[in-house]
Amino acid sequence: MPSPEIFAALGAALIGFSIALWAFRTYRGDVKLAQPSYILLDQDTTSQGKRISEVRLRTALFSASKRGVVIDYLTLWLRRGEEEANFSIWAYLNKQCLRESGGLLAPKEGVVLEHHFLTETEGPEFEFKSGPYEMVILAKPAGSLRLQKLSSLYFVINDYQAQQMRKSAMGLCLRWDPKHRCYQSDIESNLKPSVTPLVEEHAGGH
Repeated sequence: MPSPEIFAALGAALIGFSIALWAFRTYRGDVKLAQPSYILLDQDTTSQGKRISEVRLRTALFSASKRGVVIDYLTLWLRRGEEEANFSIWAYLNKQCLRESGGLLAPKEGVVLEHHFLTETEGPEFEFKSGPYEMVILAKPAGSLRLQKLSSLYFVINDYQAQQMRKSAMGLCLRWDPKHRCYQSDIESNLKPSVTPLVEEHAGGH
C-alpha cells in the first residue's frame, strides 16, 4: 500500500497542475461572444447581377485574459438541413465606417461592434429558404492553429418570410426573446444596402 507521503506528493502535484492550467487559461484567454440580441439577414446585388447574402449582428466580444486576445478573423456558417454556406467575408462597423477587418482585439472588458458577414462573390448564390437554421460563429485567435467556436444560434424562416426576402430591400430581423429563449423573426422593409462598396471590391478583385 502506498505510503501517506506518496499520497501527499500526488495531491500537491495535482493542485499545482490545476493552478498552472488555470493561470495558463487566464493568461491566454479564450474569446467569448455575448448573446446577440439583434440579427439581420439580407441580400445585396453586385453590378454584375450576382446576389450576395449577408448576416449582420451586434454583439460584444471579450476574453478572460487581462491582456485581451487578438483575433485574426471571424467566420460564420449557416446550416439548413443538408445545405450549408460559409459567410467568409467579415467586416465590422466602427465610427460609421464599414471596412473589411484585418484583425481585432477582444479586451477583457469587451468591445461592442456591428459585425457583417457575407458570402463570397465567386461561390454559388445562397438563398434564404424556409426551414430551421443553425448559425455557427467561429474565431481564429492569433497564434492559434484552430478555429474556436464562439456560439451556435437557432432560428426558423417561414414560407412567407422566405418569399418576401427574395424582393429587393427586404430582410429578416431576428430579435432575442429572453422569456421564451428563442429568436422571434419579422420582415424588415426599405433596407439600405450597407455593403455595396465591399461587395464590389471583392467582385472586382476576382
